Amino acid sequence: MANSSEKENGITERFYKQRKTMKQSAPVMNRVAISTVLIVFVGLVSKGLGFLRDMFLALFLGAGMENDAFQIAQSLPFTIFGTISVSMTTLYITIYEEVKNRHGKREALSFSNHLFIQLVFYAFFVSILGNLSAPMFVSFFAPGFSEEGRQLAIENTKISFWGIVLHVYIAVVSGYLHSEKKFFVTSLKGIFMNIGTLLLFFVLLFLQKDTVSIHIIALTILGGLLFYALLLTIEMKRSGYGFVTEKFSHSNEYVKKFFYLLLPISFGASVTQLAPICDRIIASFLGEGSISALAYGGRLTLFGGAVIASAVITVVYPSVVQWVQARQEAKVWDLMKKYMILLQSVMVPLVVFIFSESELLVEVFFGRGRFSKEDVFMTASVVRCLALGLIVYGVREVYIKIFHALQDTKTPVKNGMYAVLFNIVFSLLLMFPFGIAGIALGTSLSLTIMTILLHNKLRKKWCWINMNIPWREMGYIFYCSLAAALVCQIVQWQVTIVPFVRLLLLSVLFMSIYCLLSIATKRMWVIYAKHLLEGR
Repeated sequence: MANSSEKENGITERFYKQRKTMKQSAPVMNRVAISTVLIVFVGLVSKGLGFLRDMFLALFLGAGMENDAFQIAQSLPFTIFGTISVSMTTLYITIYEEVKNRHGKREALSFSNHLFIQLVFYAFFVSILGNLSAPMFVSFFAPGFSEEGRQLAIENTKISFWGIVLHVYIAVVSGYLHSEKKFFVTSLKGIFMNIGTLLLFFVLLFLQKDTVSIHIIALTILGGLLFYALLLTIEMKRSGYGFVTEKFSHSNEYVKKFFYLLLPISFGASVTQLAPICDRIIASFLGEGSISALAYGGRLTLFGGAVIASAVITVVYPSVVQWVQARQEAKVWDLMKKYMILLQSVMVPLVVFIFSESELLVEVFFGRGRFSKEDVFMTASVVRCLALGLIVYGVREVYIKIFHALQDTKTPVKNGMYAVLFNIVFSLLLMFPFGIAGIALGTSLSLTIMTILLHNKLRKKWCWINMNIPWREMGYIFYCSLAAALVCQIVQWQVTIVPFVRLLLLSVLFMSIYCLLSIATKRMWVIYAKHLLEGR
């Protein structure tokens, strides 16, 4: 009887601890809800402007040799270093919070100043080195290009490499603003970059008398980055950032720690981005337009999902860092479960809709000008296969952030290396029977496998926490989405209208049916959303 009583007391104690943890995380979820809605709205506007830019790109360049050369030229400076800059922001937040908690804000600013100067210096060095090695870079990453395409890619790569300096500057300033809980302005990145890019594009288009080259487009993208960097500088000064003249004893120590941790994180980020670059290398052997189809398909697939996932991660990560450093892992996982259900309530229906309406989506967004019907079919096949990877996209990103908060940089690096290996193997195996769609399918399969491996690794690290994934709830979400898609297909067979109006009608119909079914079946994401709206 005594043992039974002790067991009941232990269960009761764990229940109340878990309930207390959930209550403590509720205010954070409320702040996350408000901030996420704002950031998602801004992100969608940003993506809309980005799509407008891509539509002009498709209109003037189509999906041929010039566009392929442009995509390769953007690969290293913007794809890899753009991802590394995100890792810099994440690492900066972690170390800045550590310095501020231990030594005060003034020493944290001193650390920031020393770090900023060194990073900008190294960025200039890398940009110069990149300009000198552009021919070698293009020859390695686009072996299937013709001589004309190779020369175009080299010229644009030299222009794009100067964007590394701006990426590094934006990374540090964004990290500071995130630490000061200034999320809204940093979420304006896409809007101001795209506005700056489009304005400069139209100015150069007017000066060049309506002739467009990929050199003009490369310059406009640099102009958009510069425009956003100036905006961030103004907001940084308004937030109280200042150059501290005194040299504190711990500043160099933390700068060294930053670079020590940055090397494996950057390697991991680079390894992750090697997957799409390897896809482009393989696609260069499939003929003109294949690389462009991969690029357009990726942008269209990640339009909504990436915005929502990155918005939640941006807002949640500072709290995750604080809880991890305070050894409050239960809070982190409680937040993760809610995040996972809410994320999948968006991602799963998004995947189903994109998969069923891929050709219509590509036709509406890109199907005009030099973008032919054949380009539409090729890009749509890529979109369908890449959409499958959206289900795990946001989950993998947040797992990586948790490992970074734990200052475990080796696990994401190893995971990224395995991801590249699996991606290459799957792409080569599936390329022969399915063509360009096989490469996209290989990317989705490798991403799924790597997410499962990351989950298992974190589960072993936090073995005392029940880290079961809500598979059953995700299954119900899929059934609601599938039912909505079937109704949309029936309606589409009966209605013949212009593509844009048809897409708008089907989107509203799909969303309405999905939400009604979710409310009728009392899905957990509806309950969580209701609690967040009520401030509970």
